[in-house]
Amino acid sequence: MKNYSSFREIFAGNPDVVAIDRDYGPKKHFEPYCTYRDTRKCHDKCGKCKDNSYHTYDNKILKRHMKGEDRFGIYPLISGKIAKLLVADFDKKNKKQDKCKKPFKDAKLYAKIAAKLGLSAYIERSKSGNGYHVWIFFSKEVSVDLVDKLHETIMGKLGAKSLASFDKIFPQKPKNPVKFGLLIALPYWGDAQKGCTVMLNEKDGYKPYKDVSHFLKEVKTNTPKTIKNIIKNHFIQREPKKERTSARTSRVKFSKASLENILISGVQEGERNYSATRVAGHFFSLGLNSSKVKKKIFAWNKKNNPPLDESELMAVIRSVSRYHATNGNNKAIGSIESTARQIRYKLDQKDSRSEGQRIQQTLKMIFGYFKDNGELLKENGKPFYFYRPERLLIEIDKEGEALTELLYRLFHFIVTDKIYPHLVAKISAEALAYGKEITVKRHCYLDKHHYILYLFNNKEIVYEISSKGIIRRRNGYNGYLF
Repeated sequence: MKNYSSFREIFAGNPDVVAIDRDYGPKKHFEPYCTYRDTRKCHDKCGKCKDNSYHTYDNKILKRHMKGEDRFGIYPLISGKIAKLLVADFDKKNKKQDKCKKPFKDAKLYAKIAAKLGLSAYIERSKSGNGYHVWIFFSKEVSVDLVDKLHETIMGKLGAKSLASFDKIFPQKPKNPVKFGLLIALPYWGDAQKGCTVMLNEKDGYKPYKDVSHFLKEVKTNTPKTIKNIIKNHFIQREPKKERTSARTSRVKFSKASLENILISGVQEGERNYSATRVAGHFFSLGLNSSKVKKKIFAWNKKNNPPLDESELMAVIRSVSRYHATNGNNKAIGSIESTARQIRYKLDQKDSRSEGQRIQQTLKMIFGYFKDNGELLKENGKPFYFYRPERLLIEIDKEGEALTELLYRLFHFIVTDKIYPHLVAKISAEALAYGKEITVKRHCYLDKHHYILYLFNNKEIVYEISSKGIIRRRNGYNGYLF
């Protein structure tokens, strides 16, 4: 290939630095390609190093990349504020998904919506063959804010649909100004004829282009004027300024108790956006995933007068989910689910271990998991377990429905599994020996001192009945645990 310059013009990134795929250390990883790394050992992280000397994004780098000598990536963020492309990443998140049909289906839908808006978009199959990238190229550099708005415009056109395999977009603003932003691997690495790291031709039934030169002849870029017009005409507008102001001024009046009223009765026009954000945040804080939050939010939205537009509601859910993904709860829940999958895989893996050894090793992992994510308790010689992510109190016995349901939900264990009785016995013994002594309230409790009756409905809601009326509380409120 001779037209490396054309390739760099289309797949544009930071010209002053390029990323290289390193294969030393515990696992392969990309890092800024620094000349010092090849000549001496580094003690500082690249972002903190004062002596770094980076390779520029030039034709020599591309030549090595396409020959398969080294694998390189680019940093789409240029000068920290502008970019010449938008890339949406779709990946196979669930091992049980049928090969890679879901990411491919989502990538095609994303590209199709972009095309309907008047954009030229191209799909790339990633190195693993399980993921896909949708590339949208610009004729000139545009601001990152404009790139983000363009992506939100495309996502906003989905309406009630969701892209389960969508991961992230490139570029994104770096959290630390020292860093270069997110990197993305370049296509056409090494022997791209194997069908991976290649651009797919929609007109030819999504078969790979003959070669990189053929793709460069066919590719079309999108002008900044086109992008601005699309955003101007199709970007999902927030509610009118008057309504947003009303919601802001009413924030002071909202309390924890009023959230219960919002969930039960809905809200009027003027408070829908802010209330939807609060309700979504409430459901995410309970540890629910995006699909479950979406169902609950759409059901709640029917109570509003009038209901909020579905596309605007989806924008709220995406915004809140991104916040929770980077600020704790969803990140913790995702880590918990990942650990649970690893434990199940460890048990099912067939290797040189005997069945008894597999059960014992898996049992040790599960018990460690339970200790990390909850507390062992006891009451009058009965063992209990409090599962913190779901605020779930479980009595440990062989026929306990709550424990059976939790084990099936996390690890797909059932009562007939050989590991089940071992697990129940171990948790019971540890809880009785080392568990904290507690007093567990049953389905109802009368606080005679304050003249309050508490009723529990088995769904994390406690009804507080007093002279003030009936108030819905979350289980665990005021120190009463049911």
